[in-house]
Amino acid sequence: MEQYIKNLVEQFRSATGNKNTDFNSEAFITEFAEWIRSRQKIGKEYTYFLDYMGLRFADKDCAEIGKGAFDTVVKPFDTKLITPATQSFEKLKMKDRIITGNMRVYEGCPVLVRHNIKGNQLDQIPSDIILTYITQNPFSQSSISGWEELHNSGNNNIIVGIYGNVFDKDEEAKIKLIESLKAKLSSDDFKEDYSTLDDKYFYAIGSKRMVKKLVKTRMR
Repeated sequence: MEQYIKNLVEQFRSATGNKNTDFNSEAFITEFAEWIRSRQKIGKEYTYFLDYMGLRFADKDCAEIGKGAFDTVVKPFDTKLITPATQSFEKLKMKDRIITGNMRVYEGCPVLVRHNIKGNQLDQIPSDIILTYITQNPFSQSSISGWEELHNSGNNNIIVGIYGNVFDKDEEAKIKLIESLKAKLSSDDFKEDYSTLDDKYFYAIGSKRMVKKLVKTRMR
């Protein structure tokens, strides 16, 4: 939870240029909270953008990766959430959809990494359980490390996007992050779109292989 908040604060600093991150400062708390609320509103519009693109992200065989209650965009849907920031969801009725841990890519395969007293437990995630992996506004390049392998393998789909205000100071850096991922995709079997609405921007790439599969089992 602490690392999750630190990641959000760093995104706040990058977007606004505000160097004041003192949680004892009422001014900072107010501005940070307003920024979170603003991003949540834009995040809702971002899901409309994905729907407009024809990308399937709201079903049980889709999983949002690495997000918490303050920056998830899939609360209203059936999408699963794989995240270490499970404490942020305590007040929300979403426990049946949340999987504690991290998703990492090893040799082109998605793996669920869980921490326990013996170290890390690694379990490969079958594509008939999770077909599509999505994330938005990645905290860093490492957040989507290896995601091109998921797409290139043909066994999984990916959706990676960014959104924010057009006057954000980090828009260009975030666009470069998506373009860097796009350059690693070995086929053109993906969709890409960039759009603005008023003072907001949206940009996403996603695999076009959106064939629905019957999910026979569930992860807990």
